[in-house]
Order: sequence, then structure tokens, then C-alpha cells
Amino acid sequence: MNVFARVGTDRLALIGAAAPVGVFFNSGGVAFYALLAEAFPAELRGRGIGFGVGVGRAGAAFGPAGAGALFAAGFTLPSTAFIMSLGSFVSALILLWLFCQKKRSLELPLVGRL
Repeated sequence: MNVFARVGTDRLALIGAAAPVGVFFNSGGVAFYALLAEAFPAELRGRGIGFGVGVGRAGAAFGPAGAGALFAAGFTLPSTAFIMSLGSFVSALILLWLFCQKKRSLELPLVGRL
């Protein structure tokens, strides 16, 4: 997203930057469905996924308003893109941490099991 904000006004460069941004954003959204399905037990899966999707939709609804507020406050496009991308960056760090925790718990030997 930050690269896209720094491309400038060249149409071909914008198209070239927009394609990977769209792929990564859509891939991230689709991946969350799989992560949410794995995170909740079967009896709560529908509610859990619904809640997660609802939070995502709220972010999609309020995100443009947040960007508009940053622009109105005098922030430039690159700085606004950087601030708006912090949420995705923090989410990626949390997911990486959770993945490492799960992997570590799977590698522990079964102690006390007969």
C-alpha cells in the first residue's frame, strides 16, 4: 500500500502498483475466513465467523472516513497510506506470533500419555 501511494500519477505505474495491492488485500480477506473457521469450535463457528466478518466490514466502512480525516488534517498521501497500513501490519505480526505459538505447541512431546 505504501508503494502504491508513492507511485505518482503515471497511469501505467498506478495500474502496475494497484494489481499486487488488490491481490494481497483480497488474499488477506479470504485467508481470514479460513483462519476464523479454524479458530472457533464447530458449535460457535457461524457466530465467530459472522462476528469476524462484521468487524472487517466495519473497518471497510470507517476506513475511508479515517483517511479523509487524515487528509483534512493536512497529512500527505504517503503519510496517510503509512498510517492506514499500520493496522494490517499489526495484524500480520499477531498472526505470525499465533502461528509460531501453534507450531511450537504441536512440536512439544506428549508427556504423561500412556
